[in-house]
Amino acid sequence: VDSKEAAKAAERSSEVVPLDDDDDGDADGEGDEGGDGAEGSEARGSSTPRLQNWIKYKLASKYPICLDPIEAFGLLHRLDQQTSGVLICAKSYVGAYWLRLQWCSYLVDKEYICLVHGWVRRDLREIHKRIRVDKKKAANSRRTVSTICSVGPNGKPSFTEVCTLAHLSRPASGQGERYSLVALKLHTGRTHQIRVHMESVGHPLVTDIKYAAHLHGQDVSWCPRNFLHTYHVGFEDVPLATDNQVGHGRVGAEVHGVVGMSASIASDGGAGHTLKDAAGCGRAVGDACGDGSADGEGAEGAGRPVDILCPLPADLRQVLAELRPVDERSRAHFEAWTSGDSDRIRVFEDYA
Repeated sequence: VDSKEAAKAAERSSEVVPLDDDDDGDADGEGDEGGDGAEGSEARGSSTPRLQNWIKYKLASKYPICLDPIEAFGLLHRLDQQTSGVLICAKSYVGAYWLRLQWCSYLVDKEYICLVHGWVRRDLREIHKRIRVDKKKAANSRRTVSTICSVGPNGKPSFTEVCTLAHLSRPASGQGERYSLVALKLHTGRTHQIRVHMESVGHPLVTDIKYAAHLHGQDVSWCPRNFLHTYHVGFEDVPLATDNQVGHGRVGAEVHGVVGMSASIASDGGAGHTLKDAAGCGRAVGDACGDGSADGEGAEGAGRPVDILCPLPADLRQVLAELRPVDERSRAHFEAWTSGDSDRIRVFEDYA
């Protein structure tokens, strides 16, 4: 890249705040390109600076990449305005490009937990439906003001794995409304993939104003936001790490190339995210730090697998606590997810 192109790129990057579009830049699915209504521009002004400022305040003194707008301040993926969960930030340029390489090669595991309407069949394990993205641009501008997705033959191939953990009912409604707690794993990264796929099989997410508008009025009375949480991100750490450099057992612990954080919805009820180290509310597991200790053997050479697990935040646990499991199998998962204990949640393969 010549100097003029680099200067232009830096100028553009200084005007663009990361994380205001779709999740992972449409690399991992659940996001809102430009947003609309409560999900879009009105919320963006207050929430996005909070993300970037937190990174600069907490990490930039140790990691120069967190001051670099061209590298999105080290942030490696995105969350929708209404989605909580794990965020990964690079500690170094090597770490950033190492993980981006894995992302481009579909080697990063990203798994979600959501609450949907109705009782999802337990034998529903995969959804293969093409997703089409339609964007509305502002007048005389390239800026996207709304994005709506739909299932159709002219869309891009999309694949979601599904595992129904619990069938639940809501006694407070007086009508025994049915809900399901569902774990999901994305194998493609289409915009709004989870929301569109679950709606397409007749089970829209709770409080999804875009894809379940007809249910939003009753949903928002007891669930203030879209019930969708990124609970697991798995990847390989940067090679040549030693066990002493690997994270020790919680979200917020540093591995050699990146640091994991937890993003939750702003406590004032707004649509923005707040970030925290999340000490004590998550864990990193795998060969590198499965027991939170270093064994000092065989660490050099290859990257070590890292699995960052983050339980539901308090607001979603409170919502889930209003429901009741309908059978013993559902009860076990219900109690694990309402506990807030990261040791009681599992990666998707263990559920499947």
